[in-house]
Amino acid sequence: YCGLRKGELFGLRWIDIHLDAARLDVNRSYRGRPKNGKPRHVPMNPDLARILRAWKERCPRTDEGLVHPVEAAPGRWRMGSKEDLLDLPKLLRDAGCVVPRKPWHALRHTFAANAVMAGASLYAVQKLLGHASIAMTQRYAHLVGSHEHGTLVSQEHSPLGSLRRMS
Repeated sequence: YCGLRKGELFGLRWIDIHLDAARLDVNRSYRGRPKNGKPRHVPMNPDLARILRAWKERCPRTDEGLVHPVEAAPGRWRMGSKEDLLDLPKLLRDAGCVVPRKPWHALRHTFAANAVMAGASLYAVQKLLGHASIAMTQRYAHLVGSHEHGTLVSQEHSPLGSLRRMS
């Protein structure tokens, strides 16, 4: 939904999420500052805002206000790390989806491709993804030569696209 890096996802705190403004602030990663060292603001679509509202009601409370805490021991929660990532490939396989080589990164590429296909400029996508240079964003967006090709690429890396191909 937002093209975050997996470390940024684990670094999210509830103070970073502004549901009424439909925006989240990327101020940190699980290791400290975001990869390029600069915080950024990322808009949320209504679906993500709805999902996060529901999650906030069920999310375990931590002193740090973590959005995605990991259980360290029964009733004790901490910030997650790369080692704690959900087994996304297993979840995708269990759902009958084609598993990309780097599933977390494929989600980021899909976000970028979808943004470009929706008419976002490379500069806007660069800012949303937190890339230090436009050259990196172009590596993501080169997949979208045309809407037809972009749609195929998007579906190739999308769990929903995988499910569509199987039916």
